[in-house]
Amino acid sequence: MPLILPLADTEDKFQHLVLDPQWTAVNLIGLIAVILLTLGFPGFYLKQEGNQKSLGFISVLLACSGLILYACIQYYKTLLWPAVELRKD
Repeated sequence: MPLILPLADTEDKFQHLVLDPQWTAVNLIGLIAVILLTLGFPGFYLKQEGNQKSLGFISVLLACSGLILYACIQYYKTLLWPAVELRKD
């Protein structure tokens, strides 16, 4: 992120970083990655299903629920947070 977004203004106001036009593009990569991880974990489990016990299924459910919650945070940071910051001005 420091290579793409200007970090000089973030010491005074984090709002400048959020309102930067590249903010959405950078965070969209993270959002897509989390969504793909959420879809990939069950696929990985199904491929290894014969070798797993019930603990494997429980751990995949916990991992997927955590990734879904993280995807919600990423969605807010990517799309809603800039709109909220614009509305404050």
